[in-house]
Amino acid sequence: MGIWKFGPIEFHFDTDGRLHLIYMEDENCHPRVIAKDPAP
Repeated sequence: MGIWKFGPIEFHFDTDGRLHLIYMEDENCHPRVIAKDPAP
């Protein structure tokens, strides 16, 4: 698993290299999931 950061946006990857989650926090540190893989 790995995380790539591009400014405030984080791209979270599974151990097989597939994109699992796109996440960001706003300037007030409020978390926000932008997209998530629906597969279990």
